[in-house]
Amino acid sequence: MALRPCAAPPRSGITARGRLDMTQIGDPGPADSAGPPPAPPPGLAIAGSVTAEGEPLPGARVTLTDPRGRHFDEVHTDSHGHYRLCPPSGGTYIVICVSSAHRPHATLIALSDLPVRHDFAMTGSSALSGRVTVDSTGAALAGAVVTVVDVRGDVVASATTGGSGRYDIYGVPAGTYTLSVTAGSYQPVALTLTVPAEGRVTNDVGMTGACRISGAVRSARSGRAIPEAVVTLIDAHGEVVGAMVTGLDGRYVFDDLTEGDYTITATGHAPVAADLRARFGAPASLDLTLGAGRV
Repeated sequence: MALRPCAAPPRSGITARGRLDMTQIGDPGPADSAGPPPAPPPGLAIAGSVTAEGEPLPGARVTLTDPRGRHFDEVHTDSHGHYRLCPPSGGTYIVICVSSAHRPHATLIALSDLPVRHDFAMTGSSALSGRVTVDSTGAALAGAVVTVVDVRGDVVASATTGGSGRYDIYGVPAGTYTLSVTAGSYQPVALTLTVPAEGRVTNDVGMTGACRISGAVRSARSGRAIPEAVVTLIDAHGEVVGAMVTGLDGRYVFDDLTEGDYTITATGHAPVAADLRARFGAPASLDLTLGAGRV
């Protein structure tokens, strides 16, 4: 693939920085030939090569804008890491080089009426990856949303798992983050991780199905719903999982519970308590009647 030529512009008289000596460049030749990057033809051009760890980096995106953010040109490096941008006239430009697995680079270039060469040496970037699975079966969980949040609570990056349950997130700066994973009817997972300046951090996440317990609190005598009753949910270890006050319809709901045995109590008249079991995929429902003692 040959790099496109740039049209020769009228001379601008602007002082150039880093201008190429066209008498030493010679014929640019085919872009995909081995050897040094092809020199731009006469006329305005910004050209060069993109490398990573000393090796050519094909497919990197190189963009040309001005300091006000106006977009003028965009190309991808060829198989030998070469690129050529065609600015519309002399002036000051920003050239930005981006590759998914490397840190982005940008440089300010002043251009007159001769081509300018600028080479990019891309440095490594950190990456987060892993698989999200169903904890009980090990099956891949597609469609899970993985979010990276910094210490200020700002979302830095996010990704959605594919059919294999895998996620890959590139370009996260070094630091400490919270990785959260959410997926439909599964309990959210959050964990703290440290991202190095370079390298890959792998975190596999097992998701547990979220259970629900709901019902209503009613009077033992009349059967009417009792609002403002206090309903408390206690796990098998005697720890209070949650508490809530019933609404006008006497109903209560506890979501995002782990599978297991619970005790639920309601107070408002004489206290009442009941035992029940939560199972994933089978929401439990229990109406409580105040004044009837233990159910």
